[in-house]
Amino acid sequence: MTKQSAGHLIHGEWVKGEGEIMTSQNPFDSQCIWQGAEASRSQVEQAVSAARDAFFALA
Repeated sequence: MTKQSAGHLIHGEWVKGEGEIMTSQNPFDSQCIWQGAEASRSQVEQAVSAARDAFFALA
């Protein structure tokens, strides 16, 4: 059974990755055990910006 990623938590909301599909395989039998989409460059920039804002809000 392959589990699907819930996505990426960006600024308090779960969003689906816009990048390429990633998979994780069981090293014993090469069965796919997890699959999800990478974050796009734009999504990474949004996540970094949200993390920076949260950090400085606490300072």
